[in-house]
Amino acid sequence: MSACSSQQSSGKVSYKQTAEASLDKGMDNQPEAPYWFPNQLLKWQFSKDKQAKYNVATVPLAKRIDKWQLPTVNKTQDPKMKVVALSIMNASTSGNAPRGINTFDANVFSNWQYIDQLVYWGGSAGEGLIVPPTADVIDAAHKNGVPVLGTVFFPQVVSGGKLKWLNDFLKQDKDGHFPMADKLVAVAKAYGFDGWFINQETDPEVKSFDAAASGKNNQSTTKSGLTKKHAQLMQQLIKEYKQKAGSKLDLMWYDSMTKDGKMDWQNALTKNVFRIFSGVFAGRLS
Repeated sequence: MSACSSQQSSGKVSYKQTAEASLDKGMDNQPEAPYWFPNQLLKWQFSKDKQAKYNVATVPLAKRIDKWQLPTVNKTQDPKMKVVALSIMNASTSGNAPRGINTFDANVFSNWQYIDQLVYWGGSAGEGLIVPPTADVIDAAHKNGVPVLGTVFFPQVVSGGKLKWLNDFLKQDKDGHFPMADKLVAVAKAYGFDGWFINQETDPEVKSFDAAASGKNNQSTTKSGLTKKHAQLMQQLIKEYKQKAGSKLDLMWYDSMTKDGKMDWQNALTKNVFRIFSGVFAGRLS
């Protein structure tokens, strides 16, 4: 908005919308927040990414008052409980500016005081699967004492998911290490956010939630579907990630793929959910 040069007789300033504010497109030459498919991230280097410096957060994580020091609203309130919000902060996975833009199509999250952690939700088969939070979201979360996680999303096949992307993500080098674990740690440290949320829902043999719930697709084959080997490799990758990330970076696992390599949404911390390593949270978020 801008003020007109003339004033009305009442002395009030008359405002009008500027031409820039009405543009229905991104700003020219704007930096773009990153998003990758697995093979793209494996090749990524911060030093060679010309836009990387614009995506670095600047606000450190603020210290919050300990929950045990706060008065409870009722007797059932438990300070041990935590609330995580999965929030679509921008309208799409791609095309997002790291420091905001001149159009009003972002979700300006305003409930920081009620949550303990935020997952920056994103990822699509048509744009990219691995999505770190934008710098403005990291800074807003940290200013309010809330850690924020990026998202790794392997979509269902009905939404374009491909098992190849999962296989690329789980690649090991000649020594048995997972290059992706190094990249996930490097991205989080370089951009200044607090870890990752991994949601693996790709299985060519599972067509829907209902099919998985009925048990019709529990016998995946090595030729076309998800296997126990995928689950074992994912658990090994998570373990290596935590060893390299230490206590400073979290990892949250969505419970759609079981420890036996079946696509079977648990909706609870059952015996089928991955073994929990220190600093890894697992379960279904509703």
